[in-house]
Amino acid sequence: MKRLFLCLVAVAIGTVAVFYGTRPVLGTNPPSESMVKVLVGTGHGSGVHIGNGLVLTAAHVVDDAKSVRLKLTNSQIVSGEVLWASKGRDVALIRADYPHRMASTNLECRPLMVGEDISIYGNPLSVDAMRTFGRVGGHPRSMGEWKRVVPVDASAAPGNSGGPVFDADGDLVGLLVGAALMPIGFGASLVGISYFVPAETICELLARD
Repeated sequence: MKRLFLCLVAVAIGTVAVFYGTRPVLGTNPPSESMVKVLVGTGHGSGVHIGNGLVLTAAHVVDDAKSVRLKLTNSQIVSGEVLWASKGRDVALIRADYPHRMASTNLECRPLMVGEDISIYGNPLSVDAMRTFGRVGGHPRSMGEWKRVVPVDASAAPGNSGGPVFDADGDLVGLLVGAALMPIGFGASLVGISYFVPAETICELLARD
């Protein structure tokens, strides 16, 4: 059966954009405090601060934007400059203003084991700072237009894209980028399978700079 893939970007009017296709020290704040809401035009996605004002998100969240706004977990909003976006890997890097206002988290550049527990933070639809849980469902693979993603049995919705994926120790091990859709009649439905870019890929991209 043909599978469709949804990049999870929420827009203000409730529609969905569909596309087929150095380690910072963790502070006293919990990993969830490092999450941000990435505001681009009338839409939004999610992201995570890894220290020194550097925020990771999905490339399709920022699209071709040069600047974005970032809503912190304390509801403050700061500006951010998009430094680069790798569309093939679906990862983008943003430099945020006032990084001292933001908690940061560890980026763990390691392979994941199938069955490993993970948790995902994001801003699905109109709900900010929501957490879902699941397990790594398989090894990294090419899927649609994504060059390397990991499947996970965790639910996601528009607005989750770019959200941090944490392991049981609270380390950042990936970025959520989309979900699987099952064609039903003239439409499609989410099936509870999501995909994230593994931290190994993110670390390779960061090492280029």
